[in-house]
Amino acid sequence: MAPFFTGLARTLGGYGFGKLSNGISYPGFIDASYPGGSATTSGDFRIVTYTSGGAFVVNSTGGPTAETVELLVVAGGGGGGGAQSQPTFAYGGGAGGYRYFPAQPVTTQSYSITVGTGGPGKSGPGGAGTPGNPSSFGSVSATGGGGGRSYAGTGPNPGGSGGGGYTGNGNAGGYTPVEGYPGNDSHGPLPAGIAGGGGGAGGAGGPGDTRPDNGGAGVTNSISGSSVTYSPGGAGGGYNYNNGPAGPRTPSNYGAGGWGAGYDGDNNTVGGNGRPGIVIVKYKYQ
Repeated sequence: MAPFFTGLARTLGGYGFGKLSNGISYPGFIDASYPGGSATTSGDFRIVTYTSGGAFVVNSTGGPTAETVELLVVAGGGGGGGAQSQPTFAYGGGAGGYRYFPAQPVTTQSYSITVGTGGPGKSGPGGAGTPGNPSSFGSVSATGGGGGRSYAGTGPNPGGSGGGGYTGNGNAGGYTPVEGYPGNDSHGPLPAGIAGGGGGAGGAGGPGDTRPDNGGAGVTNSISGSSVTYSPGGAGGGYNYNNGPAGPRTPSNYGAGGWGAGYDGDNNTVGGNGRPGIVIVKYKYQ
């Protein structure tokens, strides 16, 4: 009888299809190291999270062509604007750009990773918050969120998901699908109203009126192993809102924009800081 040819025998014959922990190799698997990253496992998958710079080094792949990884790249959020030293307010910062790839090709090489920090909020009186910083995985980049403007500011102030006021355009990288949406340029009446919210990865900033929570929506993703919302826009500031008696409303989410400053008796004129970004890589490893 003719010999029975198995995938196992072929693999052991030296075709070099990505390694398993027991030495057997199959297509679809990746042998990688990840300096600067922190890893967890889920079944056959390894999930590597970067909250600062590092590298993802592909030592070998499971086939003669590129394998793929699941990839999330989130940039730092923009800082919120500062309020004037009078009953005024400032716009929320734009969220950091959000880019997700369910099957990003990788080959045998080292991919440099950068994780953007959030932009500081403006200390006042008045002025725009600082834009967030970009994040990247090799040539894949996400743009930092735009800083929110003050009541008297001018624009535009673009970013990954836009700045807060004065037509802060989103998707500064010009990507498809978009990495974020614009901020809102409106504001409510003084002194009771608030300024427009910063754009988020999931939607534009809300209008400035009497609602205190108008930052653009973030996007929910489960690449980390649990459902997490990334890159919401910062809420606009208003009289006695945000860092006044109502307390700060800066989200803890990665890539979130900072809140716009609110006026409170010539105090608390500082916009909220944007949140840092994150990079997550998920791949088959055994």
